[in-house]
Amino acid sequence: MRTASPKSAPTAPLGGARAVALATLALLGVNAAMITVTRGWPSARPSVRMGLHLFDAGQHLALGLAAALLCFAAGVLVRGPRARGALLVLLAAGAGVVTLAPDLVGFVGRHASADTAAWLRPLLAAALALCVPAAALAGHLLGRPRWRWLAVAGALAALIGNHLLLPLDYPGVHLFVAAAAVALMAGALKSGPARMPAGGRTLAALLVGLGLAAPTLVVLPPNAVRLALVQVSGSVVAPFQLAWATDDDEDDDAPLEPAGPDAESWFVDRADAPEVPPTRPPLLDAPVVLALFVDSLRADVLRGPDAARRYPHMARLCREGVDFRQARAPGAQTVLTMTSVFTGKYFSQLYWEPHPRHPDHFPHADPSPRVPALLTAAHVDTAHLSAAFWLVDGWGITRGFAEERVVGSTHGTRYAASDDIVTALAQRLEDQGDRPFFSYAHLFDAHYVVGRTLIGGPRHAQYERGLRRVDGQIGRLQKRVAKAGLTDRTIIILTADHGEGLGEHGVEHHSATLYEELVRVPLCVFGPGIDARVVDAPVSLIDLAPTLLDLFGQPTPGSFMGQSLVPVLKGGAPDLTRPIIAEGRLKKALITPDGLKVIRDDRAHTLEIYDLKSDPDESDNLAGADHPGADAAVRRLRRFFKVHTLKKPGYTPPFRR
Repeated sequence: MRTASPKSAPTAPLGGARAVALATLALLGVNAAMITVTRGWPSARPSVRMGLHLFDAGQHLALGLAAALLCFAAGVLVRGPRARGALLVLLAAGAGVVTLAPDLVGFVGRHASADTAAWLRPLLAAALALCVPAAALAGHLLGRPRWRWLAVAGALAALIGNHLLLPLDYPGVHLFVAAAAVALMAGALKSGPARMPAGGRTLAALLVGLGLAAPTLVVLPPNAVRLALVQVSGSVVAPFQLAWATDDDEDDDAPLEPAGPDAESWFVDRADAPEVPPTRPPLLDAPVVLALFVDSLRADVLRGPDAARRYPHMARLCREGVDFRQARAPGAQTVLTMTSVFTGKYFSQLYWEPHPRHPDHFPHADPSPRVPALLTAAHVDTAHLSAAFWLVDGWGITRGFAEERVVGSTHGTRYAASDDIVTALAQRLEDQGDRPFFSYAHLFDAHYVVGRTLIGGPRHAQYERGLRRVDGQIGRLQKRVAKAGLTDRTIIILTADHGEGLGEHGVEHHSATLYEELVRVPLCVFGPGIDARVVDAPVSLIDLAPTLLDLFGQPTPGSFMGQSLVPVLKGGAPDLTRPIIAEGRLKKALITPDGLKVIRDDRAHTLEIYDLKSDPDESDNLAGADHPGADAAVRRLRRFFKVHTLKKPGYTPPFRR
């Protein structure tokens, strides 16, 4: 009987470690290729591209070699494949609870109460994390010569797909997809090419490689490289490394460049600021104000040459009313924008905590006055026919409507269709009489999920069909307003809670960024006494809070961060001094009057500066360049949030997905 010579017999620990190292090298190769193919960045400096490849490769190599050494240690210290398998299960489950659970907030929240989610979310994260030991087992079972390359091909496909799916979001999911792919490949290679002579040199190579790559885990990359890393979905280490980094120490108390006394008043605490009296005389007596928010409606949708043909009713409202061409939302999520619209404050100024019915953060415990409550107290009839269960009083976004009901049996991601909302609102208008009235309607048809099912077809086509359906219902609403005899008193405010990514910056959805495709929205105000006009002055939807109060002759609390647009609706010149701010997911943005835009990500510690006049697509990041006004804009952004972030013991504004 022939026995293998000592030189050709690998040690089992080094066999497994070597397989993990080889699979990690495959991950590095896929990442390098996908970064080159999908992130061509012709405008990026060579140093940025080189830094991206260097840190991406170093971080993944360090993590992979650490896993390889862990396999070696487990092989030496833990006897038997079952015990080693149990250890892998425990490690994967623990890592899943830490890194994957935050990604499951929305999913679990749609199916469980906050109390249930408290234990269900980490349990589900731990269960999903078992994809790694399951993949390792599958690779082991496929480790025969005939099937081994099927496992390798599957792992490579998963690594490629990791760059293309769920862009700019769900870092825990991306991490575990990569880990499962490496485990699948390593499991197959352990009994194949990895079974080569192994000895001290292999272990030394692993240690030396880890020592060389480890600095990329602890050294913070330059700003441009950080920004590039977080924009590559397959760079699964960077989001966690950057989240654990500490911010740089800048002087927030340095003097701001003079911008006029009225402008400077917005950079000091306004808690005790006097209320702002309403415009006199009022625009209308006993007005009927309908605020129509079309979910995900981008500003450019109503600006194109085909807008009048595709969306005739919305285009007419803008053409025959005041069209604010430079309107921006205060966030890229419905919850954030609508809370700002009704409180007159930004996300960081409010108190957010998990809701009893949902693990994500809502403003239900924040005591700030809401516009509907102020109007109701002023004897204005107020009604909200809600398309979503979380847009009602108990969730804190809207508060104080005298009449409020959820239309249909909405729950989870199911929203009432616009025709149901318009039917309910039209029926309510029939009985209004001569009293002042305010109603808010949110039309979700263009949102990427309606009735729990996609509308169907390509993403852009379903988006357009949703908007066309909304447009038809807005036309029907106008007819019902006329039928109720309210045309001479009705003001329609047409706008959106945020825009929608349709491929720009690699995004096909909303919430994740603060680029213009997500924060630029239409804002058109149509009604009697309002002459057709285009206004190019920058405005914000946070201006709607004082505008709504002003339309009904009510003063605006001094703590509100917007300014009334009623003087502009009456034909006056825009005299607006408050800054234009947006925020979400711990990103903060400021747009200066001369078109300079600053985006600061407090989680990834990145800074972006764009000149919107010369670079409307936000493709040339000026951070680090000697651009006039850039440093001043960054200081103003930092000062604004230093002054206006809610101060509460033990509380910091949360990351809200």
